[in-house]
Amino acid sequence: MHQLQNKFDLSGKTAFVTGGGTGIGFSISKALAESGAAVMIASRREEILQQAVKQLAEDYPGGLIQYTVMDLSDRNSVLSAASNAVEKLGGIDIFVGNAAMDGLEPIDKVQDETIEAAKKSIQEQHGSDSVLAIVSGFTSMIPVGRLGECHDVEGMIQLLASDAGSYITGSEVNIDGGMRIMIRPNTQSP
Repeated sequence: MHQLQNKFDLSGKTAFVTGGGTGIGFSISKALAESGAAVMIASRREEILQQAVKQLAEDYPGGLIQYTVMDLSDRNSVLSAASNAVEKLGGIDIFVGNAAMDGLEPIDKVQDETIEAAKKSIQEQHGSDSVLAIVSGFTSMIPVGRLGECHDVEGMIQLLASDAGSYITGSEVNIDGGMRIMIRPNTQSP
């Protein structure tokens, strides 16, 4: 068993995680720190980064956890954050490009505002049990029977970043509870 654990050991490795202060990025940062890597997280909001570093340092005392502020919409900010990470970590062994810009609403806004509005509308039109039926109906379509959580990525990150996954390259790994197989297009001819 000890030999297997050594394959997942990231001691002496350095990791730079963009969007590492919250959500999936925080879980990724946690998994890397748990495996022994020195971790630098990046995000736009310094107060969020400070809280994340504090939490990670409490959970993994003795580990090197740092942050740098970075805004993906500002090229100079990205270059500065990358230089800062290389300088403070002494190089980067593991890079996780988790932060992204897109036209979608942030998930925290979706949960707090959009879903609440949708629930209210459904309750007014169909009664309160309908909301539960929609959530239950959706989760019943997921082969594992539940919605994904941020921590669901941790094991895969530890595998891919470690010697245990050293022969995995150029692969797409879906961490989606089997949703991809459920929503694949029908390729059969009519």
